[in-house]
Amino acid sequence: MEERAVEKKRYDKKIALVSLLLIGVVGVTVAYLKPRISEMVRELLDKTVIKSTSELKDRIRGIANKLPFKGF
Repeated sequence: MEERAVEKKRYDKKIALVSLLLIGVVGVTVAYLKPRISEMVRELLDKTVIKSTSELKDRIRGIANKLPFKGF
């Protein structure tokens, strides 16, 4: 019984550590990308007037393709 409790505590500590690590990675990634994304959006809005939602979607896809990380 005590062995299981000790193992569970170790397992819980590992989960907590991995969770904190993931939160840190996500935080750093967002902090890194936020200025770039806002700059690209500002640039996009300054250049042209968007006339339709499909055009807006195409522009957003174009911006997303320029990002260093795919999947956003």
